[in-house]
Amino acid sequence: MPSTPDHAVEPRRASPAIPAYRSLRVRLPLLLSALIAAAATAMLWGAHRELESTLLRAGGEHAVSASGQVASLLERSTQGADNVRRAAASPEIIEFLEQPTDEMRERARRRLSVLAVAGPRRIGLWNAAGEPLLDIWVPGPSVAASDPARLPGATRAPAAGFNDLQATPSGLVYADFGAEIHASHGSSAAPIGILATRSTLSITPANALSRLVGDDAVIGLGSPARGVWTDLSRVSPRPPVDLTRVGVTESPCWDRRVLIEHRARAGAGG
Repeated sequence: MPSTPDHAVEPRRASPAIPAYRSLRVRLPLLLSALIAAAATAMLWGAHRELESTLLRAGGEHAVSASGQVASLLERSTQGADNVRRAAASPEIIEFLEQPTDEMRERARRRLSVLAVAGPRRIGLWNAAGEPLLDIWVPGPSVAASDPARLPGATRAPAAGFNDLQATPSGLVYADFGAEIHASHGSSAAPIGILATRSTLSITPANALSRLVGDDAVIGLGSPARGVWTDLSRVSPRPPVDLTRVGVTESPCWDRRVLIEHRARAGAGG
């Protein structure tokens, strides 16, 4: 009779199954894929920021260049202001203010005829009391620009120098310029009158500035503190930036990011 073992052999227990999410075979490829994706994302983000920085820098340089070119054009256009100052210092104008006779009025009118260019324009002469003495209407080349009602006359004498832009109810933008008139004995005394011009803003040909600065640039002209702003064809919104700070400013407006370069207007104080 065979002998039986003292201890029975117990069957080997199977190892518990490891969940798939804890398996190194699954976790290692996922971890490597995540690292590669993170590295690629970081590289793409860095490249995007570098490209954006380059584009903004190039856009800022373009804005500065375009602004400088437009400012140069505006400075040359202010040569008409020198003609107004010379007319204000002429004997015919001074003598008319000192002796406002009919004869002196005609002499003053003939002297001011040299300013009757590039209409529509108004030329006004005011005495020290703020009373208008002359109002000369210069019609424009077109039929619409020949209507005096299109450019209203001033109700009071403007300040000396360039004044803030204004607009008619129809959207016509115009600017006043005033030159002080001093008595013949010297310019240190108080002015005895103001010679003023009121002119519209126009560019000839109409696409001259777009050819100069490019179709992707928008030009705005106005006063930093107050007054109307224009893109030289119509009334435009005021730029949403601090205009007391001269330089390039990045601003989100018009549903996109734009670079605005603003500078003081030569001879206008703002």
